[in-house]
Amino acid sequence: MSAEHPVTIWLRERGRPARWLARQVGVDPALVSRWLRGYRPIPPDVQARLAELTGDDTMPRRIREWQQR
Repeated sequence: MSAEHPVTIWLRERGRPARWLARQVGVDPALVSRWLRGYRPIPPDVQARLAELTGDDTMPRRIREWQQR
């Protein structure tokens, strides 16, 4: 498994900054940073929103797997 968070990879591939993601899910950019560095888990409701944003139904599973590494 990649050491990078799957959302970090998705954002980089699309040229989107973490602050863009923060705006999309309605949270502070500092919280997104904590999620992506593994300091805080991404809540299930936000994981579902990320699946919508990315168009990837496997994103919540990939996030959970990464968080459990």
